[in-house]
Amino acid sequence: MNAMTSKAGRITSGENQGLDGYCLKSNTAEVWTAPLGGMTWPTKLKLGRRWVSPYQVAPWWKEDLPKSMPQILKGLRGDFLCLPFGANATPYKGEQHPPHGETANKRWKFLGADAADHDLTVRMSLNTKVRTGLVTKTVRLVAGQSALYQKNEITGMRGPMSLGSHPNILFPAFPGSGLLSTSPFDIGQVVPEMMDTPEVGGYHALEIGGKFTSLEKVPLAHGGTTDISVYPSREGFEDAVMLATKTDSPLAWAAVCFPEQGWGWISLYQREVMPSTILWMSNGGRHFSPWNGRHRGVMGVEGVCSYFHWGLSESVAADGTKAWPVPTVHRLRARSTLGIPQIQAVFEMPSDFRRVTKVEIEGDDGVMLLGRNRKKVPLPLDMTWVL
Repeated sequence: MNAMTSKAGRITSGENQGLDGYCLKSNTAEVWTAPLGGMTWPTKLKLGRRWVSPYQVAPWWKEDLPKSMPQILKGLRGDFLCLPFGANATPYKGEQHPPHGETANKRWKFLGADAADHDLTVRMSLNTKVRTGLVTKTVRLVAGQSALYQKNEITGMRGPMSLGSHPNILFPAFPGSGLLSTSPFDIGQVVPEMMDTPEVGGYHALEIGGKFTSLEKVPLAHGGTTDISVYPSREGFEDAVMLATKTDSPLAWAAVCFPEQGWGWISLYQREVMPSTILWMSNGGRHFSPWNGRHRGVMGVEGVCSYFHWGLSESVAADGTKAWPVPTVHRLRARSTLGIPQIQAVFEMPSDFRRVTKVEIEGDDGVMLLGRNRKKVPLPLDMTWVL
């Protein structure tokens, strides 16, 4: 595409860290989005006079990896749509989806871009083959805001489908550098079965299947509890938990604050679309290729409609049962459209703010973030995107 320029900024095409894509750059944000896997990375967002980059790019991005390795793993970075969410090792009624779906592995088609006075947008689409359908993606920046707007829309599909977003947040490299918080949840649970076993070089610290109601008291495999809201921690282990957002929550959210750096990151999404949140804590617990014990200090903060990380077949089986209290799939209809909007943003905070304890919607113009010690941080956003 040819470069596009407006008062809001500039849109160009090129290559960054091994993937070709489109760069949206305003005075307060710079985002790349790639046709391969529909990924957004390595987002830089401006706070005052500095730029921060919350997202991770896997350390093997420039290595020569086996052709048989799924593209999602080769290019792991930033954020991307998972449809269906999970490993998908078990076929569903003859559908054999790749890990996290075609949306995270196949090449999307460029539809167009727009550089308006107040917005920058890039649009792409993917015609899915395993289950016939059309997914369209919009990536948007708003002038003057340190925020990334994304919306995926599914049309033409029929039947149950799991889904989720997959932002990978990179924490500063010292223990407890980040403080995590989420919208209120009814129940949390550690993955009911091991993701990896010691026989293949995978290690878990949390009690498999352990349930909890507070991030600060999650059961450990060998007794006692741990606080998973403080991260990085439990070095040398790979763990994941899922939270069922309270059904009376007007909006689902998850936030990570970095008190020593004086800033935080937040993701806002519709509870009806993604009623659960998966926290994937990757801190050196995988010792097989391409991980090799070097994927550390990363947390996937993932809004989902899924049953953990297994895939479509397991999510369909769990839906509507006592296995999980909120939906684990959407029942798609061919003539209907399901939109998946989200906003991810960064904000500055006073040192005694510590972490987000509550998010109050301020009409269409933004949210108020409440922290410890009665501190408040206003965050201007276009809330019509997710309301």
